[in-house]
Amino acid sequence: MLIIMLNGLHIILAGSVFRYAQAIESLPGVLLAIIAAHISLTFMISMLTIGNSMTQGIYTFTLNDPKIHRSASGFKDGGKTQDLYLHVLFPSSNEQDKTRFNGNPNKTYQEAAQQWSGPQTQQDLKQFHDQVCTWESTTFDSNMRSRIFGRNGDYHNGGLYQLFKQRNDLLNQYDGAKVPDGVQTQLDNILTQIDSDVQKLSSGSDRLAWYNDAFVKQGSWDQQMDDAWTKYGQDIPEAKKNNLSNDGQGGEAMLRANIHKLLAGTPPNEGDLIRYSCQHDATGEDFQLVPDDLDFTNLFKNIQDLTDGLPMVVKVLSLMLLAQMIVRLFFINLYIVTAPIGIACWALPGRVGQPVTRLWLQGFLSTVLVQFIMVVALIVIQVLLGNVLAFVGGNPNNPIGGLDDGTLKDIMRVACLWFIIRIPSLFGSAPMSTMAAAGEMMGQAVGTTVASQAARAQMIAQAVTSFIGLAIAR
Repeated sequence: MLIIMLNGLHIILAGSVFRYAQAIESLPGVLLAIIAAHISLTFMISMLTIGNSMTQGIYTFTLNDPKIHRSASGFKDGGKTQDLYLHVLFPSSNEQDKTRFNGNPNKTYQEAAQQWSGPQTQQDLKQFHDQVCTWESTTFDSNMRSRIFGRNGDYHNGGLYQLFKQRNDLLNQYDGAKVPDGVQTQLDNILTQIDSDVQKLSSGSDRLAWYNDAFVKQGSWDQQMDDAWTKYGQDIPEAKKNNLSNDGQGGEAMLRANIHKLLAGTPPNEGDLIRYSCQHDATGEDFQLVPDDLDFTNLFKNIQDLTDGLPMVVKVLSLMLLAQMIVRLFFINLYIVTAPIGIACWALPGRVGQPVTRLWLQGFLSTVLVQFIMVVALIVIQVLLGNVLAFVGGNPNNPIGGLDDGTLKDIMRVACLWFIIRIPSLFGSAPMSTMAAAGEMMGQAVGTTVASQAARAQMIAQAVTSFIGLAIAR
């Protein structure tokens, strides 16, 4: 209402008294600004949604594109490349599913290990420590699957099902009268449980249920069958027992050997395997810009950190980045609250309010989009980290300045964090300057806290020393 009244007065005075023709021409802009002020909340939500979508989109794209990955520094072993194998278990009992899994899974070795972990996977992961790896090939073991689960997915004709069926049938044939009904029901249920566990393997809900139930867990199918044969199977011929035994070329021994090849076979042809080409990297697989522990109020911990200055610098820079993110959230809420006024100023007579609107719009857009730019900067750091380290670090066998890998890693963390912290200053707007100042203020606060704690520790140490000196003098 105030805007309409001011513009009406402007039209009356400028149009009738001063014959200012543009007084009428500004009315469409005034009406548009009034409408925009009323829908300012919708505009704000739309811009925030766009900013978040851009950030999530670039992050997801980078995560899923195999061409975008960490570059190796080549440190630790002179830049040599080696092939490392990760044992997994793909969710399929059918050897015909080879085409489903033999391509590029678009997963890092950590993601592959988490999704398709097998009994050997955790042991394999140890060899990937401090490595930067890219996918090379995938092996889906159709041969062992056909032996264990039968051909074309007909697991009733596979080695696993047939072993327990034949052992149960022999017990029924020669000693069935001796076996109690409860024990026989338990043995018969093994075949039903195999049906269920093979379905779990194919669905991926529990890929190792068949293996654990058959041979691993307490009261396994194998243990149940052994107990029944030992207690009731005295009339089964020894030749038939040997054919299905766990010794030599017996059926159980062959099945166990095939299962071992599937789950932990010898690369490159036995078992489900993913082959990665890897290089050692001084930054390591656990390279983390922001440490998990940002507490700077613990006196004794700060004294310990000060013995190695670079990790303390990393902590201070991380706290500066945290302060910037908090201030950004405050600015977003401030711009949301002031949106109607900021946009409505565009409609003030004589365009006197347009600079205010421009400042508001510039500040709001920079506050929203700085998150996207900082995420892009993080991606750039991730991709170029190894190359930059190799460039500034010198020869892997003779690092620049004689620095060890730990020191080089901390220097890279300091440089990367400082690069991210300085991103807001690129926009040149007042909110971004405030964000940068907030980070610097946090750094000063941490420095002051640590300095006061050190001074306090020094005073306590001097007091204790003086007290001991007085006690000795007496």
